[in-house]
Amino acid sequence: MRNESMTRIVKRSNFFRRNFFLLFGGCLFLLFILMLISDPDFDFWSAGYLPIGVLHIYMHFYNKKKYGTDEAYIAWDDEKIVVRELQQPPNIYTWSEVDDIRISKNHLTIKSGAANGIMMDLKGFKEEDIPQLENELKSKLAV
Repeated sequence: MRNESMTRIVKRSNFFRRNFFLLFGGCLFLLFILMLISDPDFDFWSAGYLPIGVLHIYMHFYNKKKYGTDEAYIAWDDEKIVVRELQQPPNIYTWSEVDDIRISKNHLTIKSGAANGIMMDLKGFKEEDIPQLENELKSKLAV
């Protein structure tokens, strides 16, 4: 999906957000093991920690394989704008589909059609990238 001619700003997320499913699943799995060791007569409800923990660990690797990179970004060129949140598929809008773009201090809102669009949190992007984003996107929309 990455096109080298596209202007791009990137927000890298922290370790805990990138690895939430792995850490949570690992904690549940360890809790199950500790409960098994400490009380061999544990009940049915205690056994639920194992499949839920394994499911979270699976989701971590599934998301990593499916969506690849551990970064959120906004990329644009003369034809389209691509907005991608962490562990989500990219949202691609051509400039003809975009009705309005609003950039506030903390959010980017793209309106496309009656019930389509996206709102992205801008916290975590570099401070100098936000004015560049605002100037270039507004000029693309005006054309």
